[in-house]
Amino acid sequence: MLSSIACGDLELNIMHPNGMPTLVPSPGLEQRLDWRLQQQSEPTHKGRNSEPETDKSPLPPLAVHLHVHYLETLPTLLGALSACQSGLEDLRLWISTDSSAKADSITATLRQSPIAEQARSTDVRVCPNRGRNLGPLLQHLWPELRQEALVLHLHGKRSLETDFGEAWLAQLLKRLLPDANTVLALRQQFHNVPKMGVVMPQPPELIRPYLNWGNNFELAHQLLKPLDQRLHRDAVLMFPAGGMFWARPAALAPLTQCFQSLQELPPEPLPIDGSSLHAMERVVAHACEASGHYWQLFCENPGTGSTTGPAAISVLKPQTETFEQATALLAARLRQQDEQLQCAQVNLDRYIQQLESAEATNQQLITTTEELNKLMASSPIWKLRRLLKRLLRAEA
Repeated sequence: MLSSIACGDLELNIMHPNGMPTLVPSPGLEQRLDWRLQQQSEPTHKGRNSEPETDKSPLPPLAVHLHVHYLETLPTLLGALSACQSGLEDLRLWISTDSSAKADSITATLRQSPIAEQARSTDVRVCPNRGRNLGPLLQHLWPELRQEALVLHLHGKRSLETDFGEAWLAQLLKRLLPDANTVLALRQQFHNVPKMGVVMPQPPELIRPYLNWGNNFELAHQLLKPLDQRLHRDAVLMFPAGGMFWARPAALAPLTQCFQSLQELPPEPLPIDGSSLHAMERVVAHACEASGHYWQLFCENPGTGSTTGPAAISVLKPQTETFEQATALLAARLRQQDEQLQCAQVNLDRYIQQLESAEATNQQLITTTEELNKLMASSPIWKLRRLLKRLLRAEA
């Protein structure tokens, strides 16, 4: 099934049955958007081949926000954090959930968690079951989180509409928390580069077909109005599919404006697509750019900077020429498929005619055979032959 059209470093995603075609980065471009390539290419004052200058002062505290709606996902989240424990020093842990009973269970689990024991502070909050993971982040905990230097936002991801929710969560955690040294390097990069705003996980391959606007473009367009930003249908879309990321709070500030513009959060259960929260997830990078920061990706296998160099692309700027090229390629591909379908239909009609003709011939043969059998059964000669055969068998 045709799901995308390649056009240089971009792809035109056409997977959604009702949504519009959407330009997204190709896997190769995603690798060149990895933050580690930017780290390698940071300008220095010591010469072309010198190591980048870094701020050797102690890193500021890190806030980790976990939203836990499904209690069974908490051990997975804590396990991923504990595996990177030495890279998460000076940690403040914030956990949100939607009931007091869940909060009590979470508190009991934290008593046996190494990462909770290491944390400078731990705060478990009960929030209304509206807004899923973004509601607690951008509304209920935002007064505290906005004062942090850096936030890692995770949640107990499950996808009730698909059968790959568990695999999706595992892959997102693997990208955002690969190992302690990489996590520490990322924190250092945020500390050294004030314009670095959001680092999102590279979308896992299993959800690549779903990287599109779906039924959310008009909703997203309305969300961005408070920022005086216009969405372009021919711009690139990149978003943290699954709703997890590293972020500087200043880069999320415009997103909180979008969130506050909602008159009411949609009640659960949400539709599979086409809600204000689905749209909100898709404008994280837009809000980051609107704040004056840039976003990057956290890939499983980043590209090689020595051969291609790091890449940068904006989700706010239209890519009109590429979009027109991609839609022209799509039109050509669809015409080709239409011709193939027409040819297949002609062949199918011919085969059906041949089958019908063969079936008629077969039916005629059956009728003739039945008539012949009747004729032979009533023939005296046939009866004499049968009698003669019996006599011969008897003599033998």
